[in-house]
Amino acid sequence: MRVCSVYLPLVRTRMIAPTPAYRFAPALTPREAAEAVAYALVHPNIQRVAPWWMKSLELAALLLPGPLGRLLNGLETLEVRLSGRQKR
Repeated sequence: MRVCSVYLPLVRTRMIAPTPAYRFAPALTPREAAEAVAYALVHPNIQRVAPWWMKSLELAALLLPGPLGRLLNGLETLEVRLSGRQKR
């Protein structure tokens, strides 16, 4: 048995279409997401498939958890305001 982690960023599907905050966010096409999964299946020795910016985000989460958490919370608040929903 082998294991490979595939880290997918946002994928532009019909599910995210109603969310205004995602309209201009960078996202993969469904085909690009499928290619990432296929890459993991075709290359048996690879343990991780991730976007190029993943290491930077992991480092930021490790070194700056407070500011990163506030940034993500602010983005969530913005998304809620744009969509007209209530925040959980």
